[in-house]
This record gives sequence, structure tokens and C-alpha cells, in this order.
Amino acid sequence: MRTAPARLWAWLADRPGSSLTAGLLLAAGLRLPFVAAPFGVDEGGYLYIAQHWPGPGHWLYGDQWVDRPPALLLLFKTVVLLGSSPVAMRLVAIAVVCVLVASAWYAGRRLAGGDGALAASLCAAALGSNPALGGSELMSDGVGAMFVMLSFALLLAAISAHDDSPGRRAVALAGLAGCAGVLAFLSKQSAVVAMVVAVVVLGARSRRHWSLLLGYAVGALVPLAATLAWAAEGPGVAMLANALYTFRVASVRVVESSTSHAPSGRFGTYVRVLVVSGLGFSLGHLAYDMLTRRRSWLLRGTVAVAAACLASVIVASLNWYVHYWLAVVPLAAVGVALAFVPAERTWRARMIPRAVVAATVLASVANVALQLPVNLASPAMARFVAAAARPRDTMMVLWGQPNLLEETGLRTPYPYSWSLPVRVEDPHLQLFADLLAGPRAPTWLLDVGRSNAWHLETPRVARLIARRYHVAAVVCGHDILLRDGVRRSLGAGAAAVPLGRC
Repeated sequence: MRTAPARLWAWLADRPGSSLTAGLLLAAGLRLPFVAAPFGVDEGGYLYIAQHWPGPGHWLYGDQWVDRPPALLLLFKTVVLLGSSPVAMRLVAIAVVCVLVASAWYAGRRLAGGDGALAASLCAAALGSNPALGGSELMSDGVGAMFVMLSFALLLAAISAHDDSPGRRAVALAGLAGCAGVLAFLSKQSAVVAMVVAVVVLGARSRRHWSLLLGYAVGALVPLAATLAWAAEGPGVAMLANALYTFRVASVRVVESSTSHAPSGRFGTYVRVLVVSGLGFSLGHLAYDMLTRRRSWLLRGTVAVAAACLASVIVASLNWYVHYWLAVVPLAAVGVALAFVPAERTWRARMIPRAVVAATVLASVANVALQLPVNLASPAMARFVAAAARPRDTMMVLWGQPNLLEETGLRTPYPYSWSLPVRVEDPHLQLFADLLAGPRAPTWLLDVGRSNAWHLETPRVARLIARRYHVAAVVCGHDILLRDGVRRSLGAGAAAVPLGRC
């Protein structure tokens, strides 16, 4: 006699619409508790840039510099058009994860029927919306993963259509797969796994699928050509290449030579998250499945290449942010689906992948309960400055946390709002010191306590700050500096930060 969970699984697997709906509801349900949460660090920073782009300035996005491709900023421009509120941000994020889930469902169904579709959709929903992986926010890694999964699904659809009846439909689907693969790269420049997998799969069958390979290449050229045309007319192709490649190479060298303990400290958290998020269950089972079961050389090779590609880009970054794991979600979802191929399996073999999916879902639900109180906390420093500032005031954060710019609604005269670009592009703070010494010096300086951590302070900057600024308030242990000679109603700022709220 089958247990209730087994009967529920069988019922959903036999009904394609119900299994897809279950995945979509799970993804949305895990994100809805955070729908009104304040912007994350990257969310707020990207939104700030999108709000003022296009605009005056000679950097990639007007007067602000960021090492992200334009497709990601276009998505954040959508948030701007919807009102720039946290709710608008979260609704766009839900739409992104729903595309991820639907693509995983389709890929799973193509690979392993109803069981594969259900497993892949639930796995993608749980991991793609897991707050321990940054899944409660609209992250560049999550957007890239969505396009990667969409490219996988379209590639499988193209191969299936070509095997059934070679023709224009199959080639068109391959073209869409190529377009999605490049959009993944144009959302997160390290998200190249979709293109790598397509080259492996279609290249291995070039005689049979040469038309699909051609269609994929043509589809890939469309967004790439559009991006190059935009760059040529605007900031320049050299500026785009610097943001997507040159800067990344330089940043790796900076991180390698850094004496800060931040990356090594994040590595421990990075490894722990692999377990507590449930992602380790899926990846561990995929490795076990590939090593112990009979698989075609093409399948084994494709999985190995995809895993190697993902591992190399993560390791190469050396930063170990937990949201990097979101890039692995498509591989984890497809891997769980592959466990149901072939369909003729023993009862025990069927239960193991189902247990993996259940454990992944439960881990994600548990992480929502644990992370919700933390993520709903509003940034007190931003509330203070927003209440005390006047409309034409400007602000600079020392160093990082560009979300505070968005929360205060103030502009910044300094082009580097993340700490890593500061260390790469202005390592001796020459540009920043010139700014402090000139007439465009920021009205407010927010010290979030990272200047010493990154060894960014210089004698000249320290002298300029001491000469031109004073501590207006200390909020949550951080100094809020106001330029000398500027009068502001600090009582209004203090009232905006109730006692004990940080």
C-alpha cells in the first residue's frame, strides 16, 4: 500500500498541468513573505543605476559604473517603470522564477516524463526561491539561471521537433535557445553554461543536427549584435568590454592580493549554505547517479562539462558570495529529473530522488522561516538621512552598500558605489579625494565600517574628511558624517529611527 505522499506524487506526476502549477505555487509562495522587504544591497544598487540611466556621464550607464551587462539593467528598468517599489521588485522576481520553474518542468518532462517534470519543477522552485541562496531577491545570478534554464528547455524542444519532423519549427526553436543562451550571458557574464552545453550536444551530433547548430548560432547573434550596436552608439564597445571582461580579470588579481579576511570568511558560509539550503542533496544525488548508473557517453559528458563550467566560473571569482549558488539551480533541477530515466525502476530507486526533492523543498521552507525576520529589517542609516536631508543633497557610502542610495533617494557624485570597483578602478582613492576637495563634495558620508577592512583609507582622504566633515549622528554603531557649514534638521532624522530599530 502506498503512503499518502507517494499517492500525491503519483497524482501530480500523472497530471502535467497540476505538476506545473505545484511548482509555480511553491516558487511564488516562498517569495511572497518577502514581497515588502527592503531592497538588498545589489537590488538597490542596480535599481539606483536603472533609475538614472540613460543620463549624463561617460561611464557604461551614465554617471555610474557597474560591471554588469545591459540586459540585467533593462530588467531593473522594468522595475522602475512599475514604480521602483520593493513590491514591484519582488513581483518581477516572482515572474523570473516562474519562467525558471516552467522551463525546468518542460525540460524534465522531455527527459523523464511526468515524474521528471514534477521533480525538476519542485527542485527549481525550492532552490530558485530559497532565501539562503539569495532567492528572496532579484539577483543577477538568478536572472542568468532563468535564461540558462529557458535555453536548456528550448534546446530540448528543438531536438525533439527535429527528430519528429525536421523543418523550420525546429530551427526556429534552436534560434530561440541561442537567443536565451546569450541573454543569460548578457544578464550575468559568467552564465555561459547554456552556450557551452549547446555546443557539446549539437556539436556531438553535427551531422544529424547541423541545421539546429546553425539556427542556434543565428539566434545567439541577435541579442549580441543589438548589444554591440547599443555600445557603439553610446558608451563605446571598449567600455562594454572593460565591464564584462577586463574588469573581471583585474578584480580577481585584486582579490588575490587583498589581505582582507572577508573572502575566506565567506567561503565557510558558502560551503555551509550548500547543505542547509538543500542544494547539496540534489548535486550529491546527481553525482551518485552519474557514477553508478548506466548512462550514454553524451549524457555523462554533457553533465560533466556543465558541472566543470559552473565550478570554474565560481572558483575563478574568489569572492564566495552565497548567491553564486543560484547559477547551479538549472543543473540541479535537470539532474533530479534524470534520476527518473528510465521509467522502469525499483520502488527503492524511485523513492530516493523523491526523498531528495522533498528534503530540498523542506529545507527551503525552513530557510524562509529563519530568514524572514532578518530580511524585513529596514536600513536605519538610510531612514535617518532620508528624513534629515534636503532634495539637492548628495551622499557617498564608505564603501559599498549602494542600496542605501536608493533607500535615501539621494544622488551620489562618485561613480563607484560598490567596494570592488573602488579597489580596482580607484585603488589609491585619487578620484575620491579630488571629489572631497572640490565643490561637488557629497553632503553626507555614511561610514558602514568597511574602509579599514579593505585598507582603502589614505592620509589625504583622512585629512579631507577631518577638515570638511563632522559626525552628525551615530546610528546602529555607524557614523553619519555631514559636510561642515551645512545645516540640517537632525531631530527629524532621529525620529525616523526608533530606539532599538537597526
